[in-house]
Amino acid sequence: AAADGTGPYVGLSLVDVFGADDELGITDPAGRRVATPGQLDIAGPGGAVQLGYRWQSRLLGREVVIGPEISYEDSSADADLSWAGGRGASNLEQLWSLRVKAGVLSASRNTLVYGTL
Repeated sequence: AAADGTGPYVGLSLVDVFGADDELGITDPAGRRVATPGQLDIAGPGGAVQLGYRWQSRLLGREVVIGPEISYEDSSADADLSWAGGRGASNLEQLWSLRVKAGVLSASRNTLVYGTL
């Protein structure tokens, strides 16, 4: 029999932010765009830690796993843009997320197929 997956867990990950093209737009007080100097191509490395708890039980004859997870990511991803009329910048320093993960064990009980809410 497979081991019960109930319990706490800690995860670490390395991340790389890329392809987050932020279009820089300048608007007037009425909210109309008056200029588009360019794009800020935010990119850079980071790291994350995940903390969670999972419960495993039987539902409709299948083993299911469900539980919350909180994640903290720290990054040095940034981008700068300068033009004749000024300067723009964008950065991603910290990111917190809270999610629920749920999954179903395969019939052979060696693969967990799961999704995140």
